[in-house]
Amino acid sequence: MSEYDLIPEEAYEGLPQEPNDKFAVLVRIAQNNLARMLDSSNSGDFSTEIRSQFISIVSGMAEALGIEGLPKIGNDLADYN
Repeated sequence: MSEYDLIPEEAYEGLPQEPNDKFAVLVRIAQNNLARMLDSSNSGDFSTEIRSQFISIVSGMAEALGIEGLPKIGNDLADYN
C-alpha cells in the first residue's frame, strides 16, 4: 500500500457481496485514508487534489455498483470543502 492510496488493493479482498454494503465499506476506507492524508499535509494544493480524487473514486464506485441517490458531483470542489 502506498501512503497516498485512498483505497489500497488489499481492501478489495473479502468485501461483502451486496453492492450497498460493498460501497459502504469502500467509502469508509477511503474516508479514513483521506482524513489521514489531510491531517499530515500542510499543502492546500495537495488537499484540493486528494479531495478531488476522493470525489471521483466515490462517484465511480457508486456508478459501477449501481448505487443510486447520491447527489450529482460537479467540478467545483468548493462545494465539498
